[in-house]
Amino acid sequence: MSSDSYRRQVQQHMQEIARLQRDKGNIAGRVANAQRRANDATQSAHRASSISSANSYLRDAQRYNEEVAREQKNLADMEDRIAREQGRLSDAQKNLFREEEREQRDRQREEERRIRDNEQRLREMTSTLGHNDTIARMLRTRVATQGEEKKIITIRLPTGAFEYDPAKPLGRRGGFGQVFLGKDSSGTEVAVKKLHVSPDDVGHRELVIAEELRGKPFEHVIPFIDSGEDADGGGYFVVMPKAERSLQSVVDAGAKMAAAEAADVLRQIASGLVEVGDLVHRDLKPDNILFHDGKWKVADFGIARFIEDATSSNTLKGFLTETYAAPEQFRFERTTHATDVYSLGCIGFCLLTGSPPFTTDPPQEHQHAAVPALPSSDPRVGNLIVSMLRKPPAGRPILTRVRDTLVQILKTPLGATGSPAALLANAGMSIARNEQAAEAREEAAQAAQNARSQLADGAFAILAENAERLWGKIHAQAPNARRVGGGGIFQVELGNASMAVNASTVDRIEEGTFRNSHWDVVAKSEVVVSQSAPSEYAWSATLLYAKPKGAAEYRWYEIMFWSWTHKFNYAVFAAPSLRDADLGIAPITHSISPAFGPVIIDDDKEDEFHERWMWIMARAATGQLRQPDTLPIKTWPPRM
Repeated sequence: MSSDSYRRQVQQHMQEIARLQRDKGNIAGRVANAQRRANDATQSAHRASSISSANSYLRDAQRYNEEVAREQKNLADMEDRIAREQGRLSDAQKNLFREEEREQRDRQREEERRIRDNEQRLREMTSTLGHNDTIARMLRTRVATQGEEKKIITIRLPTGAFEYDPAKPLGRRGGFGQVFLGKDSSGTEVAVKKLHVSPDDVGHRELVIAEELRGKPFEHVIPFIDSGEDADGGGYFVVMPKAERSLQSVVDAGAKMAAAEAADVLRQIASGLVEVGDLVHRDLKPDNILFHDGKWKVADFGIARFIEDATSSNTLKGFLTETYAAPEQFRFERTTHATDVYSLGCIGFCLLTGSPPFTTDPPQEHQHAAVPALPSSDPRVGNLIVSMLRKPPAGRPILTRVRDTLVQILKTPLGATGSPAALLANAGMSIARNEQAAEAREEAAQAAQNARSQLADGAFAILAENAERLWGKIHAQAPNARRVGGGGIFQVELGNASMAVNASTVDRIEEGTFRNSHWDVVAKSEVVVSQSAPSEYAWSATLLYAKPKGAAEYRWYEIMFWSWTHKFNYAVFAAPSLRDADLGIAPITHSISPAFGPVIIDDDKEDEFHERWMWIMARAATGQLRQPDTLPIKTWPPRM
């Protein structure tokens, strides 16, 4: 495939991600709306003046809870689709980069072949001319000049013509384009960035930014000389002054900076970010920091956007530089100046240590890992960098404070190691590191809690669907069975029997609760069949959505318990408490132990679960439900 084909693929994937993100937002809105309505209906049921009104509100609440479960499943599916599409986008980008490099090599080889052919013809003509050295030299010069002219490309932009040499790239290829050495009409060297975009591409946004910044006086921002579409060739270009070097070249040289030198570089970068006002860079890294006219300046706003552009497309996120990206960028949240502050902190860490803080698994480490130890000859610099690397965006210092703090540090050099100022700076550094580690732990715990909450939502949705299918079987066999209740409670009445399954999404279990059995239980419910006549009797079981020790996945499990103590009359019951359930299934001696189970009740085991409780329901409906003859139950159905 050609680079154009891969480029179209990249654009298609980016557009698809944007569409899926919009759909995800719509689904999240529906979830919130349904949850609000379910809560309102439940509260109305509590305030109802009659049982019939309360039941009506509870049925509404149940309907809304079912809607929440469906939409939460849709939300999880949408997140999976987005993740898969992002993977395809990453693959397409890699293919595009490789193909462009291959095409560039092919063009260079073709040019070299053409020059060799011309030189061969020149030698043949020189041999034919023999003694006429003057003509031979003229021909040789002409061929060489034509070869050089062929390499140079001329572009015509709004303010004038520029030329660049595609064989002379300046630095590494960026997300949206490549920078080449060029010249303006007066022969002054410039940097010409060719954008690999079409008019409808998201990279076109860079041209808009160039228009906003062109001609403005900046001290620490690389100015734009010209930008726009080439009038002749149709490509898109941004022209900037040629810088002496990039900060990445300094990092690549392997020299670690002293704290004062690093502070001065960071001050200049922060000043540049402040100069552009509302513009957020979003891809700050050493490659985009250039040394020009004796100062470090910020360049390449290729994926920047204005803060107020709240509805801006999310498709630019595919071009993240992971080692310098902020935690919120991996969560696809809106970027602000705090995002640039975090990236600036990564640059500062790199200047002091030789590498950015997180390189093993950047997406996870940026969000959840504590900042590694940061050696600094001036603890004030290290303290500031650690504060810039805080996980919550709101916890980071604002750009102006970063700049002003660095200015103050440079104005007042730290005293001797044992001086009060040095001791205080070291104490501040230690406290900042501890605070940052605590924030990282909190972020990791919150992420785990959110994931666990989503797992519980899915579990209750599975149970609700299971109960609905059970109702369908009961009603098919006994059309006079009645559905009652609501608010997430599945309840059926038939003759002397009443069956209830709680799928109200209330009983969410914290990790580590089942410490004796070593089960990871996420959600809990119960199934109960009650008999009203000729004598009152109940048969119940605990339902746990869990991953037992050694299991590969989470499933719904059913456990009926019994006790050898007279307190429970040798009945079959659900565990009275989480502690009893934990101790009951643990391999230890306890007054409560399984009468039947644990057995899986979802997916391929669902029919067995339904048959079991339909049998219990039938016994209760005819007044024949009582305790089994022997416990624990070895075979089903038990003898009574």
